[in-house]
Amino acid sequence: MARKSCNFVKGAKSAWYCSHCDTHYSDICIPDGYNPMWGRAGPSCVLCHAPLTPSNDPSLQLPFWQVLPYLLIYPLHPYALAVLALGVVGVYLLGGGVPALVFAFVYGVISVKYLFAVVTERGAGRRWPPGLLVFVRPDPHWLFLQALLVYIIFAAAIVGAAFVHVYASLAVAVFVAAAYPASTILLASEKNLLHAVNPLNLLGLMLNMGLGPYVALWVLTAIVSLGPSAVGYYLYPQIAESWLLPAAVGVGSYFAMVVHALMGYALFQYRDELGMAVGTDQPHMEEGEFVRARGLGAVTVLEKSGDYGRARQVLRELLDVYRDDLSLHRHYQRILLNLDDTEALAKHTDYLAALLLQANQNKEAVALVEQALAKCSEYRVSHLATARDLARAMDKAGRYEAMVRVMANLHKRVPPDDAVAEVYARLAQALAGPLQKPDKARALAAFTVKAYPKAPQVRQLVKLARPAAK
Repeated sequence: MARKSCNFVKGAKSAWYCSHCDTHYSDICIPDGYNPMWGRAGPSCVLCHAPLTPSNDPSLQLPFWQVLPYLLIYPLHPYALAVLALGVVGVYLLGGGVPALVFAFVYGVISVKYLFAVVTERGAGRRWPPGLLVFVRPDPHWLFLQALLVYIIFAAAIVGAAFVHVYASLAVAVFVAAAYPASTILLASEKNLLHAVNPLNLLGLMLNMGLGPYVALWVLTAIVSLGPSAVGYYLYPQIAESWLLPAAVGVGSYFAMVVHALMGYALFQYRDELGMAVGTDQPHMEEGEFVRARGLGAVTVLEKSGDYGRARQVLRELLDVYRDDLSLHRHYQRILLNLDDTEALAKHTDYLAALLLQANQNKEAVALVEQALAKCSEYRVSHLATARDLARAMDKAGRYEAMVRVMANLHKRVPPDDAVAEVYARLAQALAGPLQKPDKARALAAFTVKAYPKAPQVRQLVKLARPAAK
């Protein structure tokens, strides 16, 4: 019963499945999969473009008669255990007697709403039980009263049939017993008393599900319903008297959850045949958010598949819309580092470095440039404003060698401007000091003084250009 894992996002569960190429996608890869903006056919496979099927689609699940072991551990989920603990601990703390019996009765009444919620939640394909909030939420349908009325109506039908003939009463009793799962499913899903007791509706549900599957459901329901008696036969003689009522509440609630989870799973598996298809009740993304998430999902899949060319194309289309989105640019840079287009890498490194410097992400900008330099040893900064700010950041970070490499011959790549002198002054200072290359420092300083004689850094450069004293 464990959900398959996504083929592309580690630790993520499958939400969509492509039967054509046997690929599982998570909600990260296929975000908001029920959004109408996916088109009438819904989301398609990123790799082969075949239509996708929700991973919780009944056609991909085991038949309910094969999942009883899973349903037996369903009440052991923390949400369900909290509900069980509420009843057991509450009865135990009251210490027996009338107060404990009253509490047990009240707990049983409010548990009816919880059990119907189990049928509804499991019928919608959710693998975990509802939490304690079910108890405090308003119940406009008065499910407990409706369930009580169902039993009263069925009992009245049996008694009424007895006035006609004993065999008529027996026939009605058999039908009522056989219709118990159908009536519970109808009441949980439609919350309509008249539908839950209407013999035509009950027969329609049985026939739509199929005689064989419905009989299997009824048999399993009957077997599990015997659980409290079987467990009590062996358990109750072994425990102290003070624990008898709490144990009875806990055991009864446990098996009630299993029975209703079983009926919920049957509803889930046959919901299309029963005309009770459950749609998503989650709000959809806005258009801008959806376009971004859909593009990033496709990029994630394509990257993991090694198709960096298509991933780059998809991400480039996103960047045409979200031009200065740092997270998208970071992603695009990672893709370029896996390709051999050094020209595109150089241009984008300059652009992203400028964005990072504007956002005061100086350390990241320096690291970005060093990554590009490691990928392409011939990379050089080609924008003056970026070079000036980046030189300051690299000088402050002590990345002198990388700074000298990426700023080399900057004057040949940018228009004439005294700002070049500021960059070259930093390079000359680094060459004369930390890098211990005084000859290159003097040559660069002398060139800069000659090329940019009116630059504010001339005085500093003149000192650096002087020959070393012998």
